This record gives sequence, C-alpha cells and structure tokens, in this order.
Amino acid sequence: MMPWEAAGSDVSTPPGTSALYPHLVTVSRLRTVAGTGGTGGIGLDPVSDTGIGEDILYNNIPAAIMVRAAGRSKGPLPADVVYRPSWNITIPAVALAENDVRDQDIVADDSGYRYAVAAAQWTPLGYTLYCQRLEI
Repeated sequence: MMPWEAAGSDVSTPPGTSALYPHLVTVSRLRTVAGTGGTGGIGLDPVSDTGIGEDILYNNIPAAIMVRAAGRSKGPLPADVVYRPSWNITIPAVALAENDVRDQDIVADDSGYRYAVAAAQWTPLGYTLYCQRLEI
C-alpha cells in the first residue's frame, strides 16, 4: 500500500485516490520536430498519440490541486471577470522521480481541466508544480 492510499483509508474517497492526493493526473509533453530543409528550426508536431501534438508521459499519478492566486479582475467593477488564476499541483515523491516533469509540460486532471506547468519545483517530499489553467 502506498502512503497516499494509507492516509485516505478511513475517508470516503473515489477508488485509487486519497484525502491527501484526491486527484489523478496525466502528464504530457508537447512533441517537437526538427525543421525540414534549410530552416534549421524546431516546431510542434501537429499529430501524436493524443492527437493534439502531445505525448503522454505518465498516467494515473496522484496529486493535490489547489488555487494559488485567485487572479485579477479585468475591469473596475467587483463583478468583472477574474482571469489568469494560478494553481499549485502537488505530487508525492514516490509517484514521480526528480526531473520527470519540466516547465511547459501539460497536466490534465480527472475533472477534465488542463494546466500548463510554468515552473516545476522538486523537493524530497515530491513536486510542486506552479501552473496556469488552459482554456478548454
């Protein structure tokens, strides 16, 4: 039994998750290809195993997803739309190794939201990913 499974054993949670890490996420990376001909550049490959130019690196990784900053309002009124909130995604060290996640990787959660990793910080306890939620 993994530590995140043991921690949630007395709490009613969905199968495979826990109270500490209640979400399951998928980590993917944009596929890049070398330029053809004399261009010498690097670009995104439009098709890969996900169909959207991404390669799935890790599946069913336990994670905790928390809002880091609520964002800013676009206008002067209190009811104006808030945009660009930032999110922290925490992943335990036993789930992924150091250097497994990089900046600009994409994290998709079990609710259908996708996040772009702005910075990936490794500690002995695991990853803290500083992210922006992508538009669906």
